[in-house]
Amino acid sequence: MNRARSMRRRAFLGIAGGGVASVCGARPAGAVPVAPAVLRDAIALGQALRAQRLVEADPQVLRQALNAGGEDIRDLLTRNWRAEMQRDFAAGQTVYVAGWTLSLTEARLCALAADARSRGQC
Repeated sequence: MNRARSMRRRAFLGIAGGGVASVCGARPAGAVPVAPAVLRDAIALGQALRAQRLVEADPQVLRQALNAGGEDIRDLLTRNWRAEMQRDFAAGQTVYVAGWTLSLTEARLCALAADARSRGQC
């Protein structure tokens, strides 16, 4: 993995870890802006995950799996998911797509981001 992609990977992990500031217009207190390339990566991964059926296709099923209910996409993406991601990796719950190994939580969040983009929500 080259250095630029590695940096984007770390930035993406920041998204799932609670720093999604402007992904879909959310601007919670203390949020860190996300580079457009990071958002593009997350959406592209989500699209690939959905196309390859590596995660649930239905956004409501994805939300249930994440215990997210009807939470607004901006709130959902700004939640701190670090503990869930660590548990996924420890349990071997990972998904490999487009050269990335993602925790199942990350994969589901990418799929939701792709869904939100397809609906014009971000």
